[in-house]
Amino acid sequence: MLTPVNPPEKGYPHFRNVYLSDVKAENVNEFISASGWNDSLRLENFYLHAIKATTNSLGKICYTRNFNLSDITLYAKNRNDMELKENEQSNIQFSYANPTNSDDRTAEHL
Repeated sequence: MLTPVNPPEKGYPHFRNVYLSDVKAENVNEFISASGWNDSLRLENFYLHAIKATTNSLGKICYTRNFNLSDITLYAKNRNDMELKENEQSNIQFSYANPTNSDDRTAEHL
């Protein structure tokens, strides 16, 4: 990546077609920070499904196309609004749970 590219925009990486599911995360400072560069350089085709996370803050999703969050449960200490900006054809949904009940084991799973 040390070779100069003209125009410089052609040297930027493109992130697309990312699938992530069935994740459990604890002690997370920020749930997500996903940002493209601008209208012409967006994150594309991201699918995040079945994620449970204990987090301090929500984060941001900006400059994306077809960015999908489904079945996301957040145990958030700070429920400030997630920054959502310039997202095209995206489906961003998540729910909150009580942070004191982040242990979802039941008697049959102990």
